[in-house]
Amino acid sequence: MCGNEGASMNPYVLYACVRGYSHILSGKECQDSFQLVMLEDGTLLLSVADGHGSKSCPYSKKGSETAVQVFCATLSALYRLKRENRDELKRILALDHKVQLAQSIVGTWKDRIAKFHRKEQRPIPTYDDGRENLPALYRMYGSTLLGALIAPDFVFVFQLGDGDIVRVDDRGVQNLVEANKFLGVESDSLCGNDAWKKAVSVLYSRKWDQGRPYFLQLSTDGFANSFVSDGEFHKTCGEYLQMMKRYGADAVQENLASWLAETSRLGCGDDTTALIAYFAAPKAAEAGSDEPEEVPTPESQASEEPADPAEQAPNEQEVNYESNSDFTEVSESEQTIRDPSSADGRWGVVPDLGVSD
Repeated sequence: MCGNEGASMNPYVLYACVRGYSHILSGKECQDSFQLVMLEDGTLLLSVADGHGSKSCPYSKKGSETAVQVFCATLSALYRLKRENRDELKRILALDHKVQLAQSIVGTWKDRIAKFHRKEQRPIPTYDDGRENLPALYRMYGSTLLGALIAPDFVFVFQLGDGDIVRVDDRGVQNLVEANKFLGVESDSLCGNDAWKKAVSVLYSRKWDQGRPYFLQLSTDGFANSFVSDGEFHKTCGEYLQMMKRYGADAVQENLASWLAETSRLGCGDDTTALIAYFAAPKAAEAGSDEPEEVPTPESQASEEPADPAEQAPNEQEVNYESNSDFTEVSESEQTIRDPSSADGRWGVVPDLGVSD
């Protein structure tokens, strides 16, 4: 179990990643990935990614795995480098280097994907004149990316492509990133040309910590798209909060994967991943009442009628965790921030951020 329930600065982290119901029926693998990292001072890095399901993206699972690793490695390196100078760190995240940071994440992802593809000795797409078609290569690994850095004094959120990053308390649900919504069409992607231009990031103060329980949630689009409206999605998020307050975060963690699997089955059928950082009220009860109670399924589980029994998948309980790890230490070799620094498209070090290979 992750985190420390009841501690105001050290949230309890819940997580689940389930294979979409339509993927079970078709035999397709789960293309979502996620990663959690805890740094030395308790700062959390959370990241989720959704590999594209189209036929032109046969290796998107690797693309999503690489995406969450790159986000956590990049932000870990930056935070460790600048954490003693909070003003400079916040300035980098909020203003001066937002462009470079997005370029760094996208560029490092493309760099790692190309290296992996060559290492696997997979055929490289080419143009008619024989030159390597790198955009087509990246396309085969296409993925979205959502990430958050939760520090004691601020929260930084980043999004490229569809999915949701929300804050939930008793007053309602706040979208922390107003990213483009995509339903039935393809999302913005790490693999796109100038993909960094589509990234959205926001820096928030932790002034919202006022003793009231709340959580921050990152989820792939399979979650929200299983509801008929944002309102129904937000209602379910609110029910999750009430479940945590009444039954404790442990009980919700035990049920989260099965809830998401049922949401996918009754909804859009897509892979669904949710990472939740729950901040309990100070001195809150450890995990609900002394007497165990059965945790009910959220009332607004999903919007559609169940699939016809004849079309249901084999008896397969798809609640497996697609975790790259629980809380993961990022190796020194991965702590590199990159930026396009030459006309030939090679990726060099960002001098302004002070990080070197």
